[in-house]
Amino acid sequence: DATGAETRINKKLVETLGFVAFMPCDNGASVGHRTLDVLRLADEGLNALLSFPLHKFWSQVLFDPSFSLFLDTFLRYRARGDSRRPPGACQADQTLAAVERKVLLVLARLSSPAGLGPLEAKGDKLNSAAHAEILYERWVFDVPRILDTAAIFSTVDLSLASKVLSQVFEAQPLYWQDLKEALPSIRDALDTSSLRLTS
Repeated sequence: DATGAETRINKKLVETLGFVAFMPCDNGASVGHRTLDVLRLADEGLNALLSFPLHKFWSQVLFDPSFSLFLDTFLRYRARGDSRRPPGACQADQTLAAVERKVLLVLARLSSPAGLGPLEAKGDKLNSAAHAEILYERWVFDVPRILDTAAIFSTVDLSLASKVLSQVFEAQPLYWQDLKEALPSIRDALDTSSLRLTS
């Protein structure tokens, strides 16, 4: 397909959105001023990021180190499975749920050359080959991010999480090989954890 929004990706378009690292304490078990500030900044930053036209969205994702730090730490430390605390009515829990949903929307927008499809400006999309190259060469996704996405978001919105993962592998088949190569290490880690739990 023809060239697309990737030709307009530019470091000069990056804005200061105020993202900071998400830490284990920010899951809401004990809410303090830090957690409320982290979640508020993340919510505001994600709102802005999702509102950007596609080329500016990608510029921010690729060239804003504060966003990369936030996304990496959110995917690493967001509680999952049985360790998730049931959401309450407090402001922190509501903001955390909103942040979690918006992170999933960011991943959905990243996973497809068409972004969020009909929600994008008419005809605004990346060239498929350019999108595949950016995903892989700029480490937008990798095996840990793929596994974290599945672990965190399958209980948030299984349908959208499945769509994100499907689009990632469809856009960049090299991830299948990466996943295949990572499986022995994952299996060894699970075996080690199992031995520790049973000993």
